[in-house]
Amino acid sequence: VIMFKSDRQKVGKSEFFRHLTRSTKLSNYYMENPDIGNKDALISLTENIIINFDEYDTYLKEGNLPTLKSYISQESPKVRVPYGKKQEKMKRICSFVATTNIPDFLRDETGNTRFICFDIVGIEWQEYTKMDINLIWVQAYHYYQQYQKGEYQCDLTNEEEKANDLNNLKYLYHSTEYELIEKLFEPSINPNDFMTATDITDYLHDNTRYKTANSRAVGRALSALGYKRGHSKMDNKFQGYQIRAKHPTN
Repeated sequence: VIMFKSDRQKVGKSEFFRHLTRSTKLSNYYMENPDIGNKDALISLTENIIINFDEYDTYLKEGNLPTLKSYISQESPKVRVPYGKKQEKMKRICSFVATTNIPDFLRDETGNTRFICFDIVGIEWQEYTKMDINLIWVQAYHYYQQYQKGEYQCDLTNEEEKANDLNNLKYLYHSTEYELIEKLFEPSINPNDFMTATDITDYLHDNTRYKTANSRAVGRALSALGYKRGHSKMDNKFQGYQIRAKHPTN
C-alpha cells in the first residue's frame, strides 16, 4: 500500500491518485473505498488497476483490522462472478494506495511491511499536470515487461525493507497494553522470572488504572516488543515469557 499522509486538509492527496488514470484508457480501472466486507470487493481486486482507500482512518474501526489485513493480502481470491455457477480462482491485478490525515495510522504492532509511507507537504500541480500520464504508464509497462524477463528488479532489497520498517515506526499506533508493558516490565534471563500473558494481564489489572487489558492484546504487544514465547524452564507445561516487573509489588 502506497500511503500519503498529511497533517493538512485539501493538499490533494486523493486527487494525485485520481489523476493517474483520469485522462487515460485506464480510467475505468480506478476504484475508491471498497466495502471490504462485501464479496464484490474481492471481485474488485481482479478488475481494477488502482484501489484507493481514501481517508484510510475510516477503515480503522475496532474489528475491521483482520478483514482489512486479509483483503490487502489477497493474491488470488476465490470469487463467484455474477451469474457464475461456482467460485473461480482469479488473479489480483490491482495495487493499493491510501490517504490519511492522522499520525498513527499503522495499527499492526507485529509488522507493517505492506505499507510504504510518505509525508506530503504539498504537490507541485503545475508540473504534475504537465506530464503526459500515458507516457508514465508506457514506462511502467516497459518496466513490467523487463521484470517478467528477469531484467528489472522491482522488489525491495533487504536494506530497503529495513529502511522502510524504520520509517514506518513513526506512524505506528501503540496499544495501551504495549505502552504499559514497555514501561513496567523488562526481559529477564532468570528461569524464575516467567509469566504467561494471563499473568501479565492480571498484573496490569491489579497495579494500574487500566482495567480492560486482555491477554490477546497483551500477547500481541509482547510480540511487538520482541519477547519470545516459550515453555517455562521450571515447569514445561506452560508457555509464556522470560519477563519481570521492573518494580515488583511484593
